[in-house]
Amino acid sequence: MKTLSSPEEFIERLEKYRDFQIIILVHINSDPDSTASAFGLQELLKKLAFKDVKILAPEGLSELSKRIMCHFNLDLSDKFDANKKNTLCIAVDFSSSNMIGSSYRHLLSQPLFIVDHHSPPGDLTEVCEACFIREASSTVELITDLFKVLDIAPSSDIASLLLIGLAVETSKFTRLDSSVLSTLCRLHSWGADAKLVSKFMDVKMSFDERMARLKSAQRMVLKRVYGKLLAFSYVGSYHSSAARAIQRLGADLVAVATESNGEVKVTFRSTEEFYESTRIDIGVDICAPLAKLLKGNGGGHHTAGGVSSSLSLEDTLKIVEYFVVALVSRRLGKK
Repeated sequence: MKTLSSPEEFIERLEKYRDFQIIILVHINSDPDSTASAFGLQELLKKLAFKDVKILAPEGLSELSKRIMCHFNLDLSDKFDANKKNTLCIAVDFSSSNMIGSSYRHLLSQPLFIVDHHSPPGDLTEVCEACFIREASSTVELITDLFKVLDIAPSSDIASLLLIGLAVETSKFTRLDSSVLSTLCRLHSWGADAKLVSKFMDVKMSFDERMARLKSAQRMVLKRVYGKLLAFSYVGSYHSSAARAIQRLGADLVAVATESNGEVKVTFRSTEEFYESTRIDIGVDICAPLAKLLKGNGGGHHTAGGVSSSLSLEDTLKIVEYFVVALVSRRLGKK
C-alpha cells in the first residue's frame, strides 16, 4: 500500500489505469457525503477522458441520498463486466471491508484505490494499490481538492451535490473550520445552489424514524463521569439518527447499537466541547480499540464513528459501556 499525501499523486497514479473499467464503490447505506463524493469523482474522471467509469452501491443508499439523487436525476449503475480483467475499484468514504456487502467483496480482489477522510484507516489499506486518506470533515473536501489542483470546475449540479454532502457531514456547518469554509467558498464559486441545503436537510422524518428515536431515548442508560453525560442505547433501525437525537437532548457522548441480519453495529457521536475537554477522538481512541475487542471493524473521525461487532447485542453493549466509561474516567481523572 502506498499512502498518497497529495491530490496530484492520486491522479498521477490513476493514469496507468486509464484504459481500465473503473468501478467507484460507496459503502453500505451510502450517506450524502459518500454519494456526492462518488458522483464528483466520476465526473472528474470523465472530464479527464477516462471512458468507462461506473458507480456501484452494493447495499443501497440512505433515504436522504435517494431523495437527493432523484432531484438531480442521477442514476447508479450495477451493470459492469464482472469478468473483465482490466478493472480498477475505488473505495470512496470507507477503508474497511465490513463497509461493503459480503456478496460484493470479491471486487476488492481487483486493483484497489481508496479516497477517505476517516481515521484510523481500515483493513483495506493493507491490500490497496494506493490510498488518498486525510483527516477532514468529509470526503467531499478531498474530492473538491482533486478538482482544485487540476484546475477543473465541476458542473453546477455536481457542485451543488458536493455542497449538500458537506452540509450533511458537518451537521449543516455547525462543525466549521478553515478547511470547511474554504471548501464551501470554492463550491459556491463553481455555482453550487446553497438553497438546496435547507431543502434536503429540513425534511420531515418518517414515522418509523421518529419511533426509533423515541425508543432509543426510552431505553437509554445515562452515566455521569466527571461532569460528562455519557448515553448508551440500542434500537432496531435508524441507529445513527437515534444517536444524533440523544446528542441533541444534551449528552456529551452517545453510543447507539443495532442488530440486523445477525450483525451488530454501534454508532458514536460526541460534541466538539467533549473532544476539546477530553481529547478523546472517537475514531482513534474508541472505534479502533473497540473493533479489536468486539472482533469487528471500525473507524471514524474525532466526533463521530462506528464499529461492527461479531458478539451478541447484549455483550456488545456491556463492553462498549465499560470501555467508554473507563476511558473517560482515565482521561479526566488525571486532570
